[in-house]
Amino acid sequence: MTGASIFSLIAVTIGFTVLVLWVYWPSRRERLESLGEIPFDNDNNEFSEKPNE
Repeated sequence: MTGASIFSLIAVTIGFTVLVLWVYWPSRRERLESLGEIPFDNDNNEFSEKPNE
């Protein structure tokens, strides 16, 4: 492997790790869980009713 290939591999690995840590950091848990419940929220879903036939 060339030096550029190794550097690219390390840069992508570090970037991916930082991104995953940022998303799943414990202080972000409440917001992440509330966003995960959006599909199950029927109060604000305007498309849950049957269309007029």
